[in-house]
Amino acid sequence: MLKVKYFLCSESAAIDLRKSTISAFHIIESAVVQAFPFMLPRISVIAAFERSSEELNVFQITLSVTLGEHQIFLGPIALNFAQQLQTRTVVEMGGLPISSPGKLKFAIRRDDIELAEWSIQIDRLGTQQIEQLPFPPQPN
Repeated sequence: MLKVKYFLCSESAAIDLRKSTISAFHIIESAVVQAFPFMLPRISVIAAFERSSEELNVFQITLSVTLGEHQIFLGPIALNFAQQLQTRTVVEMGGLPISSPGKLKFAIRRDDIELAEWSIQIDRLGTQQIEQLPFPPQPN
């Protein structure tokens, strides 16, 4: 059975094939924006998978992105394990339109079964008190 080892979203990511490592930069768990609509400039969707030796080498999964009940993105991802039992993928997305505050949900599915999800809470910047600091006294 196809298993998800980890699934997350960050501002950017890199896979180092020489060292067989992955790096995620600025993991996104929440965002506060000044106004809506807002364009999320870029996001990396990172996932690692594991399969049993009896399973196929190639899988088709689906990535969906929703904000509340509104679907923002739906697209296929082809996983090729290349005769290995584990694989990773990074999907780079840019320009996600965020129309309102709410839960931005990224989910991966196989055959309509949700394998993993990552949620980002999007909030509007509230009215905040700005504390003004006085200048230090001038030396005599």
